[in-house]
Amino acid sequence: MDQTTKERLLNEFDGRLTAYKALSGYSQRLLADLLGIARLQVLSVTDRVKERDSLSEKLSRPGKHYTNLQEVTDVVGLRVVTFFEDEVNEVARIVASEFELIPEHCVDRRYYAEPDRFGYKSLHYVCRLPQTRRDLTETGTYRDELFEVQIRSILQHAWAEIEHLGYKSPIAMPNEIKHRMSRVAGLLEIADLEFMKVRNDSLAYRNQVASEIEKNDLADIELNSISYLAFIGNSPLVKELDSFIGQVLHVKIDTAADADEDFLVECLRSVDVVLIETLQEKLQENAPLLKAFAKIFLVGHVEGSNAPIGPAISIFHLTQILALKQGGIERLADFYEQHKITGLGDPVKSAQDTADIVGRAEATLA
Repeated sequence: MDQTTKERLLNEFDGRLTAYKALSGYSQRLLADLLGIARLQVLSVTDRVKERDSLSEKLSRPGKHYTNLQEVTDVVGLRVVTFFEDEVNEVARIVASEFELIPEHCVDRRYYAEPDRFGYKSLHYVCRLPQTRRDLTETGTYRDELFEVQIRSILQHAWAEIEHLGYKSPIAMPNEIKHRMSRVAGLLEIADLEFMKVRNDSLAYRNQVASEIEKNDLADIELNSISYLAFIGNSPLVKELDSFIGQVLHVKIDTAADADEDFLVECLRSVDVVLIETLQEKLQENAPLLKAFAKIFLVGHVEGSNAPIGPAISIFHLTQILALKQGGIERLADFYEQHKITGLGDPVKSAQDTADIVGRAEATLA
């Protein structure tokens, strides 16, 4: 490109910079909102306007002959990074349906490289705002500008960032390093596939466990965060015990609150409850004691509070009772320390108080 044309385009860029920045922010917010409406969770949606020095370098590349700035289709760019590789296609579908694509500039670089070349690419769309938005007064300064949307998975993004450190061109590398880079690219592709399999298998497991618990087929279901949430969501006994505690305290059970499943699963496992069937049995065995315990312990500790109670509070108090039954006050104090339950005060004193209340509750059942 001749120097005169280059200077003209750079001056045009300087004059349009405010409009480019406005388009960059507007299109980023719009795309993020569209993904949110579609309930497609992604790692990030970012935007940028090309730096002047970067544009100057691009205009100076051999073989490039730009006559106007619109031919540089990535002056404004968005990047969407997804969690999983197959979500790239989901994002692409939304971009294609909500923006006006410029087909001759769109490149699916995931499948562009020769099979014997290393590299792990992304999907690049070039588009403009749809006509309905170009007709809005607010887009008047940039309504006809093009912008690029790059869509890639986390691992594709990792590869691209490593390339930027200077490992992009295989021509400059000896064969041994090229082969090594090819192996890394292959590992990333395999990892993307395996992550998708893990996600799909987890969803299948979640549905299977929910179905079995709903049918009360609890045999051999391992206690974990997924099965625990399915259990408390379907167990009439948990709902009954929680409702009783709520009535005693005159507060609501907030079923939408954080279930704190990881914490409670750890508490249950520490008292040797490792199967959902065992959890059900322990709840049934201790249901009368839990109710009696609630009347004494909870009223004394939360009296005057109107704050809603989180789901499955009955299970947390079950873990205290089970710890006490395992090894008395010393075991319960260790339980409080192990799980960093500091709100009750000194662990030993709290364990002594809890043991006293459990004893009083057992006496009412005798």
